[in-house]
Amino acid sequence: MRKLAVFALLLTLLLGSGVLAQDLPPVFCGDLSEADCALLTDAQAAYVTMQSGTTTFEFDMALSDVPDVPFPLALNLMGVGSFSGDMSAVTSMANIANMGDMSDMYEQLPELMDTMLTSFAADLALTLTVPEDLMGLVGAMASSGSGQQGPQAKLPNVFSLQMRMVDGFGYVNLDQIAAQLPTAGLPQGWLGVDIAGLMREALEMQPDMMPEDMPEVDMSMADMMTDPEFLASYMAIERVEDGVVDGQTLAVFEITVDFAGLMESEVYQSMMREQMLAAAEQSGESLSESDIEMALEASTGALQGMTMVMRQSIGVDDKYMRAVSYEMTWDMTSIMEMAEEMGEDAPVGAAPTLTLMMNATMDDINEPLTITAPEDATVIPLESLMPSESAGAVKNS
Repeated sequence: MRKLAVFALLLTLLLGSGVLAQDLPPVFCGDLSEADCALLTDAQAAYVTMQSGTTTFEFDMALSDVPDVPFPLALNLMGVGSFSGDMSAVTSMANIANMGDMSDMYEQLPELMDTMLTSFAADLALTLTVPEDLMGLVGAMASSGSGQQGPQAKLPNVFSLQMRMVDGFGYVNLDQIAAQLPTAGLPQGWLGVDIAGLMREALEMQPDMMPEDMPEVDMSMADMMTDPEFLASYMAIERVEDGVVDGQTLAVFEITVDFAGLMESEVYQSMMREQMLAAAEQSGESLSESDIEMALEASTGALQGMTMVMRQSIGVDDKYMRAVSYEMTWDMTSIMEMAEEMGEDAPVGAAPTLTLMMNATMDDINEPLTITAPEDATVIPLESLMPSESAGAVKNS
């Protein structure tokens, strides 16, 4: 139950930080013109006024040249979704989440979580595609482990899933996956859980589960990462060729990030050192200077081969973010070299490369949108999810 509360806190912190805060961080403009910087600033302010919208996104991950793996490890995730809700409910929580002293936040956690989970409705359809070779390998291992004789059944490599969030209830439809994996015994139809209620009861059952003396959260990381003067040394932004969507001109901004330079900076190294010492003191452990130097060297060297380019497209007329994308490439040669130096059993000359690509579009911003709970969903009672309790499922009325 303690883990559930910690998860709740982390979720609140994640959703309540950054651009969602009412005290918005300064916008990084680099060498942009005043007009372009004003457009970025207006877009940030417009973002927190969104009450509804639809989105499509695609995420690709590929890990190539992995030792002893005869095929590339790649997956593709595509999604179509919509959301509707009062953004102010989340922005109001952000100011509390961003406090250095977290004691007040722990006290208000039940109310914060309930507000956050019940203020929004969302509908999402996902399609995941994984390598056929990988599923063939999984099928072969499953057949071998079960002692199955004869030809093995071919496992699908494309999976679809539907999810919704309405009035604090989370729903998932396993119909398509159940049909694709008939021997897995998965339930069919919509299943629902009162997530807001689950969080509420979990927190109320153990009001003393949080530590009495809460440490202050060091916000230097967040402050540093939003300081334009600091970022200018490790980021560059430029306005590239405009786009057009539905007759509206989109200003397209491209940002590149120097991860290796950031990790090597004196400010970042000092901050990491302080964080490691604070964490060690909190856990009652000790760190030697050599331990700290080794950790700093490893974290810096690991990112030597990482590059990232991000793009964001903003409507010149309405100032809303209409599209965002990023591409990250991570050449892990330096990591393999470090492993060899440390005596690890790493193939000589191995150089795995990780590539991540994501693009998302936003449409129908602030258009009337209604998201309702699925009919005839089987809602799992809270008592069946709490310790020492059990109950059957019930149907939505």
